[in-house]
Amino acid sequence: MADSELFDELVAVVDATATSPVILHAPHGGRVVPAAFRPAFTITDAALAREHDALVDHFTDRVVVAAIGADASELESFGAVGAARSIRLPMASAVINGLSRFVVDVERFDDESEEKIAVGQGVLYSHGAWRDPIRVVPRADVESLMEFYRAYSAAIERLVDAALAHHGRAVMLEVRRDTYMDEVRVEPWAGGIARLADRVRVLARTAGSLE
Repeated sequence: MADSELFDELVAVVDATATSPVILHAPHGGRVVPAAFRPAFTITDAALAREHDALVDHFTDRVVVAAIGADASELESFGAVGAARSIRLPMASAVINGLSRFVVDVERFDDESEEKIAVGQGVLYSHGAWRDPIRVVPRADVESLMEFYRAYSAAIERLVDAALAHHGRAVMLEVRRDTYMDEVRVEPWAGGIARLADRVRVLARTAGSLE
């Protein structure tokens, strides 16, 4: 899979900077491991699923997309990334990442200042949630994966620059997992995601109105 195809397929970038300085970010809600990169993992599918269960920010991608304007049917039909692209009048900008953090962790620094490198969890993970080896990244994959990382960073930078140009400020709200996310696992749409999306929407509107 080409670098641009990987980014285009698995990341939704919604630009509403003309009307709001707020950018919602869901960096770790994805669980997708493209087939081309699966052989690098040295663990079974079941073990990889357990790693995702431990470290993925569950449903945060859906919470963000619902907050900016998607409804339940769109999320059900298209998933978070697809639904984000279908919103005509988003209430805020958003970046939604569908790629597993175990493939590329877009939140890590890409140099020696990243503390998580010491435990095998830099930009390209070699170790999992319990610090056990889970992957050996082939040299042939490194540049392609790092290009995804750079494209992701550039997309956020463009939104921030656009918000600054329109409003003189940019407000980044990152949606991450917390203990309350357990309610989403029990009630995937009507109970959990809808309520959390309402909270995020209120927060975004408040943040957008502050001077």
